[in-house]
Amino acid sequence: MKKIIALFVGPVILLSAVIVSFTGCKKENNNEAEIPKDPNIDILYRKKIKNASGNELWITHIDGTNNGKMGINLPEGYVPYSKDMAEISKDGYTLLVMAYKPSLDQFTIFKSGLNGFNPEPVGSLNQGENMGIIGWADNASIIYSRHSSRDGRELWRINTDGSNRQKINITLPFNTYFGEQELARVTQGTTPTIVFTTLVGDNVNQVIYYALYKCNLDGSNLKQITTIEPGYTMAIQDLPGGTSVLYRRAGSTVNTNELWQVNLDGTNKRKLNVALPAGVSLSYEEMAKTSADGSKLFVLTTTDSQSNNYNGHEAIYSADINGSNVKLVTQITNGYSAGLQCLLEK
Repeated sequence: MKKIIALFVGPVILLSAVIVSFTGCKKENNNEAEIPKDPNIDILYRKKIKNASGNELWITHIDGTNNGKMGINLPEGYVPYSKDMAEISKDGYTLLVMAYKPSLDQFTIFKSGLNGFNPEPVGSLNQGENMGIIGWADNASIIYSRHSSRDGRELWRINTDGSNRQKINITLPFNTYFGEQELARVTQGTTPTIVFTTLVGDNVNQVIYYALYKCNLDGSNLKQITTIEPGYTMAIQDLPGGTSVLYRRAGSTVNTNELWQVNLDGTNKRKLNVALPAGVSLSYEEMAKTSADGSKLFVLTTTDSQSNNYNGHEAIYSADINGSNVKLVTQITNGYSAGLQCLLEK
């Protein structure tokens, strides 16, 4: 049985709560082996013209079908913006989008149905402050990052109706500071856990090394997961199966860009080798997501040898979590950059 959730309206795809199903012909030969089917997963990603502001939200099925732009009816003057800009609730009914209004220099998180109609504001920051959507704390609240020149980086929690906004007070060790890009993610389940990166050094501008930490939603029970060698940066990509951390390790002084995985208890740290085609390498930002059960991997790639995609062409590939069974999902339009946001599993 196949589910179709995309309705084509001109050049734009609008997601709908209406689900159309159909059943193919059933095989009568019980001795014939069934061909394994790809899981029913859609990939939400952002696209932007290189060296330009503003983003578009796009969605594609993992086989590359139903690939199109999502229509987000934001209030006048707002544009989807920056990294960590979109999330879909686990039940698949609510879309969160971070938007920016240049005339006010202000960021706001909006929520809507998957069709993008009539988005409602969840919360805004003060003028000049930056933010990113971290993830869902539960079905009714989210975690987001706040960055200001006065307070540095912080983690906050807010209900999706805009109520009960509160800072998550995390007491970091001496000379330890919150990381920068792709700062944190939240595990799902009965006891959600925040996993985040930190910089360890004399100050945020003199970093000695990076470290991964985890804590409860209220900031308690802080524990270090692992560290990485000096000379490398790290950014969290996803939390496969809610039991491990998938992160990017990139050389700050040498040209390396790798995917690594470590269990939440700090054990079994290993590099993931993705068998990409010749001339294709991992992109730099927002470049990996995993299925909820941790079995499938989705990566953003580039043909730029520097992995920063200034000059290369980007594409999205799927693979098994061990890096094998690599398949092209879609090519990103030439002249655009992209970033993986989240998966919608049905």
